[in-house]
Amino acid sequence: MLKCKCNNIIPQGRVDLGYSECVDCSTVEAVGCVDICYHKTGNTIQVMDKASAAKINKLAQRSGYGIMRGLRGGTASKSKTKTSGSVPVFRIPTEDDYARTLRDLEYNIDRGAAWCKSWIDGLYRSHTLSGTHVRYLNTIIDTLIPPTVYKQTNINNEVDEQIAYAFKNWRQ
Repeated sequence: MLKCKCNNIIPQGRVDLGYSECVDCSTVEAVGCVDICYHKTGNTIQVMDKASAAKINKLAQRSGYGIMRGLRGGTASKSKTKTSGSVPVFRIPTEDDYARTLRDLEYNIDRGAAWCKSWIDGLYRSHTLSGTHVRYLNTIIDTLIPPTVYKQTNINNEVDEQIAYAFKNWRQ
């Protein structure tokens, strides 16, 4: 049993390691460690001085929504993350919304394809319809109101020789 200069008993484990002072009187700097994750099951630690380890561990802490403090320039946030304020909450379009729009489309189909597609696009932007619903409705509109195809007809009229000669030799 060994006693320190302060008359405290030094634990035998500390004596076995070669120390001749108690923990309170020791001038040896305490050590710290940092977790190192190579992969999800092969973690290890890095032993280093306590101040550096404390700084690295603080930067690696998650603050708020899983964001590491170290990703914000190495300083911790001065204020807590605010959870108040207005966050837009969008509704999820349902099959009832699609069925209602399909019924309304039946009454508005006479307004033309351009109007119907614009109306459906507005419903999509207001989160009343999903992208899949819009695709289905646009397919229905294209089927019911096919785009107008203008057919060119070539009328082969004979042109007077003098007119053909004039256009052939036309100079600006």
